[in-house]
Amino acid sequence: MSQANSLDQLKQFTTVVADTGDFESIRAYTPQDATTNPTLIYKAVQQAEYKPLLEKVVADNRSSTLTGGALHRKVIDDLLIAFGREILSIVPGRVSTEVDARLSFDIEGTVEKARYLIGLYEKQGTPRERVLIKIASTWEGAQAAAVCQKEGINCNLTLLFALPQAIACAQANARLISPFVGRIYDYYKSTTGKEYVGAEDPGVQSVQKIYNYYKKFGYQTQVMGASFRNVSQITELAGCDLLTISPDLLKNLQDSTAPLTRKLDPAQAVSANIEKIDLDEKTFRWMLNEDAMATDKLADGIRKFAADIVQSSPKASRARHPKKMKSKYVLVLLAVFLAATPLRATTRATDYPGSVSILLGLENVSEDLALTPKQKSRLNALRTELRSKSRELVKKGATAPDACLAADQKLFALIDSNNACALAVLTPEQSARFHEIQNQALGYTMLVSPKVQKKLALSAKQVISIETIRIKGLDFVAETNRAFDEGKIPQAKRIHLLRDYRTDQAEDFKAVLTPAQRKAFSVLGGVPLISAFWPPRGHFLLNPPRRSA
Repeated sequence: MSQANSLDQLKQFTTVVADTGDFESIRAYTPQDATTNPTLIYKAVQQAEYKPLLEKVVADNRSSTLTGGALHRKVIDDLLIAFGREILSIVPGRVSTEVDARLSFDIEGTVEKARYLIGLYEKQGTPRERVLIKIASTWEGAQAAAVCQKEGINCNLTLLFALPQAIACAQANARLISPFVGRIYDYYKSTTGKEYVGAEDPGVQSVQKIYNYYKKFGYQTQVMGASFRNVSQITELAGCDLLTISPDLLKNLQDSTAPLTRKLDPAQAVSANIEKIDLDEKTFRWMLNEDAMATDKLADGIRKFAADIVQSSPKASRARHPKKMKSKYVLVLLAVFLAATPLRATTRATDYPGSVSILLGLENVSEDLALTPKQKSRLNALRTELRSKSRELVKKGATAPDACLAADQKLFALIDSNNACALAVLTPEQSARFHEIQNQALGYTMLVSPKVQKKLALSAKQVISIETIRIKGLDFVAETNRAFDEGKIPQAKRIHLLRDYRTDQAEDFKAVLTPAQRKAFSVLGGVPLISAFWPPRGHFLLNPPRRSA
């Protein structure tokens, strides 16, 4: 009889959980539960098979009356719930969904968010018993978990690095904790320069200590080792209640037939010589303070998780990373937010981020296309109509915050309609040439056009990067216009800032492309116009409605 693979052997002692947002990986390794986080979701949504899920979330929020950060948070939550529900259609057990890390020291805020997330699941038919709400293992997080558990909201306390955190969570009757084996290992490897293997691994030892403490004193909170760096860490914790494992390490275990023995046993833990700790808030904070590693890693983990949300605010991200945003998670959320917010949308009628009639009004563009007097007259009427109606809409939107989104929706609908009418004035030959002129006029800014993206065969990651650059640009323009309206800068300064920013933005767009794609893009402009004409006066992208961002 052939030897069972190591993964199947592990499943005899431990509940195996898949640490991924990739549905196919979950199906391949048949875990009981699954855990996800924003980074894992980011990786998943870049794959074509998950596009319908992303598009549905965006579509469901298009008519939302929410704006700004509130809409952003709603889209994020809906996306996480959508992935969670899909995962639950594959695994027989539970899925974990995270609470915003910025609530790590806010008991009431965490409880409110947990109730909201569970409510979203239940509204769509998923019972709360199949969901774990992930909360950071701070003192406040443990107290929030205590409230949630009394309401039947099961919690997974994450970012756990030391025994006092584990005790606080157990006293709160948390359903589950996730000690981070790999991050503990990383810390000691970095500070000592030593490579740790097997039972001497500090991360492994930490989980063993917590497991034995729980079993010794009869706590019902489950221990789920997480954040593994190698198979050795996993095999040394065989017998732990649960282990959440990434697909690559699951594959390594599945491909191996090495014998695996149980290392953690509740019967042995009961007889262990361990002293019970009477833990209150003061003791918790002191013990955590005395553990440099745990203090360091907890703070670092919260900052990094919070940064995934904070940096997704364009204003905050620009202050921290003026050239580019570093968080991969932020990129996909910005792309989703962009799609869900009318103010961010490219005008749909022409795939052109501005006004067609205004660009066609430029003298050398008109000459290049050989527009007839009748065509010029019709386009002039369209320009007049656009300027008049857009000023009226901007004025209405500025009267009250609640009117802002509605005005923006009408404004972009107006531009769509105006652009479609302007294109209808052109002959097929003029229209084809106009699209070439667009590319010359805006240069690499035209990379925001889905049609151009398709022609250049951009990857999902490139598209997300372009959307990120564009949304930052829109905010910069809005802030510059606001400064001008408030009298903080003169008109000459405003134009100077906008032109300089466009130059920098074009370089950012260009950097996204490969050399071959840059070459292909240069062909899209066709024959150059007689003279340069940037920036067109009144160009909508350069001079959008002057409203506070």
